[in-house]
Amino acid sequence: MQPMEGSNTTYFVDVGAAAHPMLLADGEVVRLAPTSKGPRSLSGGSSPSKDPTQPKISRVLYSFIDDEFFDADYKAVNYSVLGLTAGRFWENVVRVKFFWISNEAVRSIDDTADPATLTPLTRYMGWLAMAGNAVRSHIGTQMAVLREMKTEVERADALKEFFGIDIPHEDLKHTRSRAKLKVRTSEKCDVDNCMCSSPGCIRLGMWDL
Repeated sequence: MQPMEGSNTTYFVDVGAAAHPMLLADGEVVRLAPTSKGPRSLSGGSSPSKDPTQPKISRVLYSFIDDEFFDADYKAVNYSVLGLTAGRFWENVVRVKFFWISNEAVRSIDDTADPATLTPLTRYMGWLAMAGNAVRSHIGTQMAVLREMKTEVERADALKEFFGIDIPHEDLKHTRSRAKLKVRTSEKCDVDNCMCSSPGCIRLGMWDL
């Protein structure tokens, strides 16, 4: 994206992962916060991983080509994810939401920072993540479990409370038993407490309404 009018300064934004907007400039290093793990840097040229004689001191997360992509290309990629039969998106309901962290939180992780000087492109971000049976908050290296879920109803409630996704309880019967929570509570159950795998149970999971 090019957020500044009249400028071709370009940033890369990955809306599906924990990445602050990255200035597309050789050698640029980006972190969500100064104390966060795993700095991300950009460099021109070929990947070091292509040369077996070089030590692997980094891992390539993104690479760029000059080809132009269109809506049809992105739709095809999305459909390929929907067609997966294994992996994170098959076995989990995954949700990530970013938020600006408070001035107090900025100072707690970086006592040299002056929040008044931070711009929308340099402000520190935290994120909420749902995966498996928990919703977690991440700020720098600090992680806190905000909610643990034992039923599909509890997961639907968490989606609404933390991410603004409203799935009425009566619609849970339409979900597929794909990304069910890894919790077993009862051999005889209903929509409110079913997590078991016997033929008499309703197994709920991937939101496919």
